[in-house]
Amino acid sequence: MNQEQVQQKLELIQQLFSDYRFNQNHNEVYAYCPQCNHHKQKLVISLEKDLFHCWICNYGGHVSKLIRVYGSDALYREWQRITGAIDFEYDLRDFLSGGHDTQATITRVKLPPEARRLKNGIPSVVAQNALKFLAKRGVTYRTIRMFNFYYCEEGKYRDRVLLPSYDINGKLNFFVARSIYDSSEIMKYINPQTNKEEIIFNELFITWERPIILVEGPFDALAVRRNAVPLLGSSLSEKSNLFRRIANAHSDVVLMLDNDQAGRAGTIKAGKLLTDWGINTSIVEYAKKDPGEMTPAEISAALKSRKPFTQSDVMRRILE
Repeated sequence: MNQEQVQQKLELIQQLFSDYRFNQNHNEVYAYCPQCNHHKQKLVISLEKDLFHCWICNYGGHVSKLIRVYGSDALYREWQRITGAIDFEYDLRDFLSGGHDTQATITRVKLPPEARRLKNGIPSVVAQNALKFLAKRGVTYRTIRMFNFYYCEEGKYRDRVLLPSYDINGKLNFFVARSIYDSSEIMKYINPQTNKEEIIFNELFITWERPIILVEGPFDALAVRRNAVPLLGSSLSEKSNLFRRIANAHSDVVLMLDNDQAGRAGTIKAGKLLTDWGINTSIVEYAKKDPGEMTPAEISAALKSRKPFTQSDVMRRILE
């Protein structure tokens, strides 16, 4: 970025904040936060990244949003001209909704014809072993009925439990098939071929007005229970329907990814993405490998000790 553009941005910020400090070495402006009105200049505005963040109340996002809320229309249009930023009143609304025909792009899946609903009293060795497998993982029979588990005795998904996912309208949009036998010779999971960025796993059961707990896998979500949504992996994509839904609903987010290298890397990337968009984000740290290995008491304790995601978490985890 050339110094002329930095100066143009600074002149606009001067119209928004009369009392500020400018760090020329980093092209950052320090001002009083209009959201929490803290007595120190804790609002940091990056003129290179066009992002802002308050280190007290975590208010943040793109500078376009800040100017749109606290500046004049003329100031906002001038910022648009200088930066070529998106129009938050129209373009962002379209981005967050995924366009005008998002639902039409979602690939529909079907349960395999050999899938049978899992319940007590079935005279089948596979069904009984499936129930035992789920019980060992802390999945109660009430949960099995609520989430509509299936099992297969033959075909591609033989000796597996199937956990279906339903969209906001109650239509099947995905499922995971987990082997009920742990063996290095057997693939643990077999999932249908579809674009995972389209999927919000079991959105039917999610309350967006409450904090969203992001985990990696569906069985982690079952263990956590409290409004947990699986990423179906260790990363959150800005292009995914899940991210759009979180941003659109202004949901608070708790990151509880696996405690391994991939999970820690995913936590850093997701935390940066969410906080850059001004989404209140906190992280949970725990000793075990993943939430699916934790007891309900351990999960409750871990969630109570969660802390806000900060830039220091990024640096510390990079150095680990």
